[in-house]
Amino acid sequence: MKHRIKQTLLVSVLVATVLGGCEQPEPISDGPSGPVKIPVDIIENSKQFDLNGQIFSIPSPVQTAMLIKESGADFNEGLLNPKEQADEYSTMFQKATNLGVYGADLGYATIYENTNISLDYLTPVRKLASEVGVENAFNEGLIERFSANSTNQDSILVFISEAYQSADNYLKNNDKSYQAGLILAGGWVEALHFSCIVAKEGNEEVKFRIGEQKSTLKSLVSLLHSLDVNGDDFEEFVLGMEDLYASFDQVNSSYSYVEPETFPDKKLTVINSTNEVDISDEVLETIATQVSDLRELIIQ
Repeated sequence: MKHRIKQTLLVSVLVATVLGGCEQPEPISDGPSGPVKIPVDIIENSKQFDLNGQIFSIPSPVQTAMLIKESGADFNEGLLNPKEQADEYSTMFQKATNLGVYGADLGYATIYENTNISLDYLTPVRKLASEVGVENAFNEGLIERFSANSTNQDSILVFISEAYQSADNYLKNNDKSYQAGLILAGGWVEALHFSCIVAKEGNEEVKFRIGEQKSTLKSLVSLLHSLDVNGDDFEEFVLGMEDLYASFDQVNSSYSYVEPETFPDKKLTVINSTNEVDISDEVLETIATQVSDLRELIIQ
């Protein structure tokens, strides 16, 4: 089955500044084949993920959560990694990947305006951030601002973005690319986990968004191979990601670039490029199973 959709903006940091100046995109009224409307601030504040001199384009888990919510899917707390599980992680692989997982969980809960859950998930995020070595990104000042604005979704998303960008910059500037890459990969797997569950329930829009992840996964596998690290858990994870890419290789897609339209007076950019995706139910089922196995490897 083929589906023609407008290309979405690829935001590469773990949790991007998805709201820029806290202005929401205009509603998309004509379904998944309609133009994607994005505030200019998002594009201006977006940057690609640069690791060891290589550029990677990875969608933000917050962006994925936005797409899931816009598709009409309900919030499902059962999709989250239990916050108590953070106490069980002992290796740097577990801590870094699960910092990415909990970041995606935090963004997912925030997008759906579940304030209490968002605040609860700050605990495992702060714990793992400290153990990975980026505790300053989640300092008391940020937590106080987060709590004071806990009913303002826009502000919370900006605070999350600030924290993860700070963590990302610190890791890359202090020769800790391994941790930065694993945080990114963990967040991507968790976001794809959300998407697969929703798509299997019959959500066609999210299903085709999953198909778009083929090129993203290729970038992630390249990123993981660029990391100078050993360890059984890491090697198993990389092999699992390679197997996942083999399944994504059965997804057919074609991209057609069309010049975007920018409306400075409205602070709006309409991305008109199209991506045609063909993903069968059988391939989706295989991908969903492999994603579940990868996630289990991370969170177990």
